[in-house]
Amino acid sequence: MNEFSHLDNLAARVRQGEQEAADRLHELIAPQMVHLVRRALRHGAGTSPLDQRILAEARQTLADNPDGAPALAGHPPEGEALVRQVAQRLCDNLLRRAPQAGAPTRCLVDTVLA
Repeated sequence: MNEFSHLDNLAARVRQGEQEAADRLHELIAPQMVHLVRRALRHGAGTSPLDQRILAEARQTLADNPDGAPALAGHPPEGEALVRQVAQRLCDNLLRRAPQAGAPTRCLVDTVLA
């Protein structure tokens, strides 16, 4: 089965509420989301719809902490912490769109540095 067919099948199973499929989708998208966010934030001006969405989410993440309220590990989001938080939010949003896809803050469990 080619990769796109596999992902399409997996997405269909997630939409049907299959937890195992949601877990597998999580495993596939979380590391990629971190990479995409890091790239978009590094370049700063995205022309693609995905880059624009990432930058908008980063602005919203920063706006949600206007007074420097702690975001991750006791610090306002910046650098890698901002990357992880934006990727988390985007991943959560994606999984929330799939009914019964599981808990909404699972996307970066395996990718957050300890």
